[in-house]
Amino acid sequence: MGYFKALFSGWVNAMHTILTIAAIGIYMASDVGHKDLHIPSWLSLLVGAVAFVSVSYRIWHKEWLRAEAGQGLRDGLRARCDAIILGWKELADQYQNATKETLPNPMDPGWVSYKKEVWPYKVGVLQGRTNALREDLVRAGKAVEEWNYAYMTVVQLLHAMEKYESAGS
Repeated sequence: MGYFKALFSGWVNAMHTILTIAAIGIYMASDVGHKDLHIPSWLSLLVGAVAFVSVSYRIWHKEWLRAEAGQGLRDGLRARCDAIILGWKELADQYQNATKETLPNPMDPGWVSYKKEVWPYKVGVLQGRTNALREDLVRAGKAVEEWNYAYMTVVQLLHAMEKYESAGS
């Protein structure tokens, strides 16, 4: 289906180009002294108006499609942020239930060297997803502040993630 969409889009662009060139040609022929062509002025105005309307529509439609794609990106970032927040909350609860302590410094890069069963792996997966989300937010033009990774508590992390969730809107 993508082939036909691209083919149709190319055909429409070619028609717009031809129509615009025809409008310019008719206008130039009727106003520059080529009266022997007998092109009525109403025809040049009609072709010019049709060219203007079609090009204006094409520009509007392209921007509308871009806005729709941007909305999908924002919705995707918001959904990812929700999933990561839920993942951190679940991990913090699991850690507290297993060790009777709160999850220490969840974004600390030193988690990889902690000798605490499966926790370094689980924390590392969420750290990677969190960092990837932050990079995508930057690419989407959202403000992302610097974090002091080694000393960030779970509460601070969840608060920062909730700010990103609202920024994804």
